Amino acid sequence: MKSVKQTDILTGSIPKQLLLFFLPIWFGTLFQQLYNTVDTMIVGNVLGDTALAAIGSCGSGFAAARASSLPRAGAHMTPMPWTGRCTRRWC
Repeated sequence: MKSVKQTDILTGSIPKQLLLFFLPIWFGTLFQQLYNTVDTMIVGNVLGDTALAAIGSCGSGFAAARASSLPRAGAHMTPMPWTGRCTRRWC
């Protein structure tokens, strides 16, 4: 089994640790924005203005629904039993 490298962001150089924390988030945001831009171009050119307006009008509602579900998303998850860190009786 391959071991997982864990990084402690509380020790070491603060700028380096912030950069290591920030870069994956930044790349994820960049690729999400690129996906949205390409999707808008395709829908606008292929399906027309009405379809693009429909997507734009539903996008904010979908984002709000997704954001409101985030706090509850992991509430039922328990630690993995094979890590040896589970202290709950149902693990």
